[in-house]
Amino acid sequence: MSEQSQLPRSCLNTANGRLFLYRVVNGSPPTIEDFTSLAPQGKPVPPTDADAQRLWDGISAFDTQERVMGMAVTYSLGSYVSMLDIPEEAAFPVRVEKTRGPGHYTVWGDAATLLSAVHETTPVPPQVLR
Repeated sequence: MSEQSQLPRSCLNTANGRLFLYRVVNGSPPTIEDFTSLAPQGKPVPPTDADAQRLWDGISAFDTQERVMGMAVTYSLGSYVSMLDIPEEAAFPVRVEKTRGPGHYTVWGDAATLLSAVHETTPVPPQVLR
């Protein structure tokens, strides 16, 4: 595995060497905008967070569908969840790092490439959105 594609062992499905992460998206099917980091969107980096600039170039994802659905509701991020399926020996440049809170990961990679890694997209159940 190349240094750029080092994947965290905690999310790996060890049976087949794949990383499954979950990201809130705005629709089904998701679009490239759903996988574009905040930096190219022109959103300002919070000035009080020293590590924010580095993270601003990546996208947030979570290790379980339940965690990401909770975030979708708490922060009104979107109504769908996409599962990313990233092979341990990814053929495309991607970097994943455990960051921030429980189950949170930052993923750095080309938005179009990350979109191509979407395995499935499901709606957040109505009872979770209430």
